[in-house]
Amino acid sequence: MSTKTKRVTEQTNGDILHEQISLRAYQLWQERGCPIGSPEEDWSRAEEEIRRLQAAQPATRSKGTKTRSRAASA
Repeated sequence: MSTKTKRVTEQTNGDILHEQISLRAYQLWQERGCPIGSPEEDWSRAEEEIRRLQAAQPATRSKGTKTRSRAASA
């Protein structure tokens, strides 16, 4: 993977993470009755939840990684 491709992928992943946290923070704010002030409380909780979920997911192989099946190697 080229450096440029890697940078774009990292940026895209960062954008996706930011969007996920933003949506969850909004949900949390609504669940609390849409109070005025302290948005960092919802953002912090949302960020923690999303990162915990990501850490619990098994690592996935990159698309560039090729694997051989047993049938192909026989």
